[in-house]
Amino acid sequence: THVEFNNSRVSIFDFSEYSNHGTHVLGTVLAGGANLNARGIAFQANGKSYDWNNDYAEMTLEASEGLLVSNHSYWQGSALNTWVFGAYDTRARQLDNIAFAAPYYLPVVSAGNDRNSNASTILSNQNQLKFGYDLIRGQNNAKNCLTIGAVSSVTSYTDPSSVVMSSFSSWGPTDDGRIKPEVVAKGVSVFSSVATSDTSYDTYQGTSMASPAVAGSCILLQQHYNNLFSNYMRSSTLKGLVMHTAKEAGFYDGPDYEFGWGLVDNVAAANLVTAKATGAAVIDELILNNNSTYTRTLTVDNPSNIKVSICWTDPAPTAFNTGVTDPNVSYLVNDLDLKITKNQEIFYPWSLNKNLPSDPATKTGTNNVDIFERIDLENASGLYTITVSHKGILPGSG
Repeated sequence: THVEFNNSRVSIFDFSEYSNHGTHVLGTVLAGGANLNARGIAFQANGKSYDWNNDYAEMTLEASEGLLVSNHSYWQGSALNTWVFGAYDTRARQLDNIAFAAPYYLPVVSAGNDRNSNASTILSNQNQLKFGYDLIRGQNNAKNCLTIGAVSSVTSYTDPSSVVMSSFSSWGPTDDGRIKPEVVAKGVSVFSSVATSDTSYDTYQGTSMASPAVAGSCILLQQHYNNLFSNYMRSSTLKGLVMHTAKEAGFYDGPDYEFGWGLVDNVAAANLVTAKATGAAVIDELILNNNSTYTRTLTVDNPSNIKVSICWTDPAPTAFNTGVTDPNVSYLVNDLDLKITKNQEIFYPWSLNKNLPSDPATKTGTNNVDIFERIDLENASGLYTITVSHKGILPGSG
């Protein structure tokens, strides 16, 4: 009944009591703007509010009925032990199973607020040992969700230094070296609705506040795509679009385990969708069959900076972590590889080294870890060949 959720746009399930945190989070997604300073990202959207009990069963049901985006500003997983940091545990595996079975459904999750935390001896020791890296836990380490870190407000972006990391946002990598968080958004000093009364507001901070901003952005991108093409994007397309168009952030070029691929830029993402409609950009949803390779040529007449990326929804692996600290494992099932060639020169996607998490990303070989791969060509000119291949077999497609 909050004035920001006018016309009964929010339906509450699992009702027990009102939550300031939940009201603040959902307000960031869809508050109508009774107070313009608190207007949500997708301010005409409708929302369903659940508590976190039985969340996977509820996510499965909603996804089966066509839900495109959900937000999860919480962490659930095993009790706090050292091994859970970066771990692909049963929660992460369950989330990947749900997302793989529902190829249009994208869960957006918060990265956590554990960096610099001394809330427990375990957290304090992990921060001191890993210097703020290797902190993301539980379902937030799933392959097929979009994990969001928190940064300060960026009123005007001029260069990567415009994006200032929060003091608390948890950093990756995952145990198998995947890039987490994938992207970042404003999570510091976020003004939104709270549940004290129907006209109350407050300012909070946390990755809980950053995640719903991205969830709202994602549903707007789906609306824009559907308006132009009369169908929705697969979740892997949507996820890839967000990472492909993110603004550069961090000390080095390319992705990192702090900012991921950078600051979410919904205008750039929407413009790319529009450019697809006019033929000025390519967004394809394709199937790579087992034992096959996809190729496409690209001619660049005028020297330009070109970005090419692939993203897919990966099946959940059979194995998952039940208590091993920092295992040397891989949870990738379908290992696709992107490369671009020009004459005899090969251009590879960005990759990070989990054993040297603060080092800059490299572009010297195939990426055998992530389900999103991007190649950036600077001052490109001439004829290029894009190739997507794979290793092993492809048990299922996404």
